Amino acid sequence: MRKTHFAISELLEMGLEILPNTVQGLYYKAKKENWLFRETPCQGGKGGVKREYALPPAVLDAIWQRRAAAAVAESREVIAAEAAEAADAIAMDDEEA
Repeated sequence: MRKTHFAISELLEMGLEILPNTVQGLYYKAKKENWLFRETPCQGGKGGVKREYALPPAVLDAIWQRRAAAAVAESREVIAAEAAEAADAIAMDDEEA
């Protein structure tokens, strides 16, 4: 299931090009564009709650595209490592024969 709400800190960590890169900038954008939010309990935060925002479709798309690209890159690395191991095993078998 896809996550639908994100805290400002999570958005900053992602470093998306389509979003401001400061806390103040993100708060301003969320307020200006009337992003819906829910307040969830947390440690710290104002009054022990933090806001998690429901993002506009364009921002959600950017998040999922980044995550998909990261998953593909990770899969390629795993495949390359497995191929290298298989090649080493074949080379060892050839040397023993």
